[in-house]
Amino acid sequence: MDAASVSCLAWRTQPAKEAPMKHLTVLLALAAATPAFSDTCTVAEGTGRAINHANLFSEDNAGDGDIGVHGYFDDHGWSELCVFDPEGTLILQVTPQGRMGDLGIAGVFFESREPEYAEWDFAALKAAWPEGKYALRASGFGGELLTGAAWFSTILPTMPVIITPATVPEPDAGPLPTVPVADLKVEW
Repeated sequence: MDAASVSCLAWRTQPAKEAPMKHLTVLLALAAATPAFSDTCTVAEGTGRAINHANLFSEDNAGDGDIGVHGYFDDHGWSELCVFDPEGTLILQVTPQGRMGDLGIAGVFFESREPEYAEWDFAALKAAWPEGKYALRASGFGGELLTGAAWFSTILPTMPVIITPATVPEPDAGPLPTVPVADLKVEW
């Protein structure tokens, strides 16, 4: 565990009367443990070679009743990747460290936490994640600047409907009907 994690754990276990000083200790420890932003992440503008793949999208999982945000960024290799929201605020910085920093990364896929609708619903997603252009900047492994954008939208396709064959309730299949695969046709 790093010093910031240890400080955070210590602060959480202290009595309430000591919390303000411990809070300051945590902030100082985090500031000392956090590297300064590089040039790549300080400005969301500029030109460079285009990043090969950049996708941001939402997932509304009706089956589990949860929603989240996912992203995929891929290129030939970089030492740092930064993603900025439509207002230019840095929202994601990926900087590999140690052996991984020496090797560099080429692709990143992430899934956010997917809270249940009762905690975070579609309206909350739309409020927290404005639609639009999310700028990307990366420092290529050779030092070149890579730029790009991912367009984020909260427009989701409707749920699929099984057209044919009709679902057949099976007495031993549980609450969900069985869908025969012969002549299966699905439309959105």
